[in-house]
Amino acid sequence: IVGCGSDGIGPSQAEQRIQLFDGDGQVALVGSALETALKVKVTDMSSGAPLPGVAVRWVVSVGQGALLNPASSATDAQGLAQTMLVLGSEAGAYRATASTDGASGLVSFGATAVEPLSVTAASSTDVAAGGTVELSGTGFDPVANLTVEFSGIPGTVTSSSSTSLVVEV
Repeated sequence: IVGCGSDGIGPSQAEQRIQLFDGDGQVALVGSALETALKVKVTDMSSGAPLPGVAVRWVVSVGQGALLNPASSATDAQGLAQTMLVLGSEAGAYRATASTDGASGLVSFGATAVEPLSVTAASSTDVAAGGTVELSGTGFDPVANLTVEFSGIPGTVTSSSSTSLVVEV
């Protein structure tokens, strides 16, 4: 039988490829599930054809308290397998991997857990176009040039830290 592994049932390790299909690079609140499932595609190395029924193992490799559901899944008719990642209770980087017995290597997915945003003070409650507002609180993303809205008025973050944002309206 051509194209079968040593057991005569399916492709051998050298004949399978596992690749990332969807779900990498997501950001979600601590303790919550990612919006998009982590997905891999398993194909025949020589023909590129999807391989149904291949067992995929999912493991959290970075990030304490994170859960994968399910921890193993089988590929469907399109060669796709998926799992959901629920982030742990601490903000920071998380990583999950997917592997099969029939493919060399593994696929790695990254995700980031963030604290919920909490605004505790604003330098002005009368926001008008052309003005500047400083917000204090927790859970801010310390990246400048983001766009925020105040009652439908767009503003641009000009400076930021994890506890404050300066916004030009």
